[in-house]
Amino acid sequence: MELTHPNLGIVAPGGGLRGAFVCGALEALIDQYNLTAPKAVLGCSGSAAPFAYYAANQSEVGYEAYKYLCLNKLIDLKRIFTNNKIKFSNLFNFTLLRQTFAQEYPINIQNIIQNPTTLHIALTEYETGKPIYLSNWTNAPLVDALLASKSIPVVNDGKIKVNDTYFTDGELACPLDKNIAYLKSLGIQKILVLDCGSKLTFARRLLLKVHSHRDRIPRLLGNTIREYCDSTLQFYDEPDVFYINPMKPLPAGTFSTSWDKVRSTMDIGSDSIICNPYLKEFLNK
Repeated sequence: MELTHPNLGIVAPGGGLRGAFVCGALEALIDQYNLTAPKAVLGCSGSAAPFAYYAANQSEVGYEAYKYLCLNKLIDLKRIFTNNKIKFSNLFNFTLLRQTFAQEYPINIQNIIQNPTTLHIALTEYETGKPIYLSNWTNAPLVDALLASKSIPVVNDGKIKVNDTYFTDGELACPLDKNIAYLKSLGIQKILVLDCGSKLTFARRLLLKVHSHRDRIPRLLGNTIREYCDSTLQFYDEPDVFYINPMKPLPAGTFSTSWDKVRSTMDIGSDSIICNPYLKEFLNK
């Protein structure tokens, strides 16, 4: 039975390579419920690319893209240590990311434009620290937006230009609860949350806070980073918001380098959809 819901939105937090959970969950929504055209999907940071492939009707390509990124060392902790110096800008291979989304496993932007589902990508404006949501892919370069939303303040100078404006990690100004609120503000009546988890570890929280005080970080962005580090996510205990949580701990972490762990995380995302006893009722009501 097809469950193409005109009033449904799907959203997920960031989380780096934990976004593989979202990739598996979306594939299961297609396979189990033929859910291919909700009203909107919204991703940031690690969940932005899975939603882009989904909105382009290319979810199976997203799986291959993850595999390609892992096997070609998108993230390599060894690259941080260069010439006896610590250089965090070498952690992520953003050239590989661009090559993957634009060439090796290209996202069909025309499919996204023609799809009744609106793809929203959350970004943080670099100079002001304000939340920005892009959805007009006729005018905005999608690959640049994906890279910008995945950018991290301690990596690659923490900014990527989209059109004429620099942006950074969407998770900073657009955490999960704010993204749910944004979908509600658009009139979305039901929201499915694919919660792969974006809880900050102590080490990452400390690193972000220290970095937020550096001279080269704009003052307003620094404020946003510190607010993000100190904030507590709001849980929406409402009948029109349904959370899908992992059935078991996710093997992949934010900076995972193992394809086996990422693939297992995808499988958990799929199983968490298939085995949820209440999801069908939520989608049908």
